[in-house]
Amino acid sequence: MMRTMWGALALMGLGACAGPYDDLGFIDDPVPIPNDPDLGTREVHDLVVQLDEPKVDILWIVDNSGSMQPYQDQIANNFDAFLRYFLESGMDWHLGLVSTDTDDEASSGVLYQSEGHRFVSRETVGAEDVFVSMVQQLGTVGSGTERGFRAVDRFFEKLNTANRGFFREEAAFHAIVVSDETEQSGNDPSQPEFIEMMRNLKADPDMVTFSSIVGPNPSGCTTETGAPAMAAPRYISATEQIGGMHHSICEEDWVPILRELGLQAAGMRVEYFLSEAPDPASLQVWAVVPPLDDGGEPYVYDGIPVHVAEGQDRFEACPAGTCFTYEYNPVRNSITLMDYVPPALTEMHMTYEVLSEKEPEFEDFEAPSP
Repeated sequence: MMRTMWGALALMGLGACAGPYDDLGFIDDPVPIPNDPDLGTREVHDLVVQLDEPKVDILWIVDNSGSMQPYQDQIANNFDAFLRYFLESGMDWHLGLVSTDTDDEASSGVLYQSEGHRFVSRETVGAEDVFVSMVQQLGTVGSGTERGFRAVDRFFEKLNTANRGFFREEAAFHAIVVSDETEQSGNDPSQPEFIEMMRNLKADPDMVTFSSIVGPNPSGCTTETGAPAMAAPRYISATEQIGGMHHSICEEDWVPILRELGLQAAGMRVEYFLSEAPDPASLQVWAVVPPLDDGGEPYVYDGIPVHVAEGQDRFEACPAGTCFTYEYNPVRNSITLMDYVPPALTEMHMTYEVLSEKEPEFEDFEAPSP
């Protein structure tokens, strides 16, 4: 178990084991599990099932300043990994692109066009090539003051004009920002305003994510070729508070990054909300998986295909190579899978003791002498 700190709140990372799953999920009525009555604690079992999401809109926000050519090439050269699931599914999807250059209000937040398309959909012939062409149009002469939040804000301001037809009220919305600089929108909008705007886009918060491929906290990173990327705390904080995935822009291999983002954008959830506040130390997470599409056999315990948290005594420890890690976010009261996106129909199980019913622990002490 590893722990980091968000101010006075602990963000807990734990190990678990992976399997396949899908998208929008639901939480069954929590199932109380009997515990030792003398302890006065109650254990809750939350079950979330990945379901199909019929419609999704995905907006890429990509830095087009002078240092971005290698990263734009990473998107263009590996975009098939992102788009693969969409092309093979029956989903109804929209895919668009804006830049972080907002110096010119007329073009700020406006979708890039290619071959007569303002965005790519399942009806677009040669969808991958069209979107790659949009990325290649970005160039590297954009503003050095990168304003990803403002670009998204201006995108929404122009939904009924330059960007009409892209955003659908009934569709999930996923934003993905790529930049090697910190976010510089200042107060137009401020970070809290941006997060609030994103949270209010849909009645169901699970229908919105904000993912980031940026320089990691606290000091940024350097690529294998020596190119530096600044830390991007505003982007990363927005990802953590809105929900989504964040990856280092300095990673050499972008195929796994784009594949995971594609699965998430296609409705493959990685964040699961708990029904009650847990004692983080008691959290146990595992996944019950359906048969694998490639014919491979998942781990089976007592006849049930299952991947479990390493070290649990509920089931045997998972085999090598099938474990994933997750973090508990006390602000959102959720767990997020950090390095695994389950495929369709996976059951995600979470058990924990309810924090409010946990008796405080006191160390033995002697009363001072009078």
